[in-house]
Amino acid sequence: MQNNNEDTLSFLIALSYRSIAFSMLGQPKNSLADLHKIESIIKENPSFTENIPLLTVLANIYYYLGDYQTTLTVQLKILELRFHLNKLGNVNQTYYHIANAYYRLHRFDDAYNAYWEAKIYAEKKKAPVYVAYATQGLGLSLFQQKQYIKAENKILAANTLFYKHNLASSYLETLITLIQISKATEQHSNTISWILEAEKITENIESVSYTHLRAHETRGNL
Repeated sequence: MQNNNEDTLSFLIALSYRSIAFSMLGQPKNSLADLHKIESIIKENPSFTENIPLLTVLANIYYYLGDYQTTLTVQLKILELRFHLNKLGNVNQTYYHIANAYYRLHRFDDAYNAYWEAKIYAEKKKAPVYVAYATQGLGLSLFQQKQYIKAENKILAANTLFYKHNLASSYLETLITLIQISKATEQHSNTISWILEAEKITENIESVSYTHLRAHETRGNL
């Protein structure tokens, strides 16, 4: 019986990842078809409703399909389970996903609070990259509430961490937000500086991508 459950769980997780892939490839009908199969199997096996890895992937399906309210419901269930089962190792990531769902729902106060919890738990586990993403979320939430000075401070902090850890795309995202903040606050010289920096980073990203592509093509011809 246990082996059957394990096999079913493995099948569900594989199906969940396929559903996410379909969604990312712009095939929502296929994604939904897999999702409905997953939901049906879970309904027949209530024990799976408390499986954190499965629920986490399931929440991602809803997120990529744009169903942010259901995403939030599932992520809050995961959070409850983490504390109930004392599985707090990745609780910072759960808070981060909850924050993202709140953000998409335009509940920016709730998003800010969840990003704050994500940041606190990431700091406790000494995970600077997760700290950076949570800090970026704090800045974006403040920006949406037109708290531009506070937003700028948070985005600058995230910007520094992304730069330190060579996360070019995320670093570029913070530059774009800084451009938006400087425009909103009419800091024209800062706007120009951030635009120039963003252009430089974009060129670097494109250059690296081209180099990797050429290397891949070369390997393919060997």
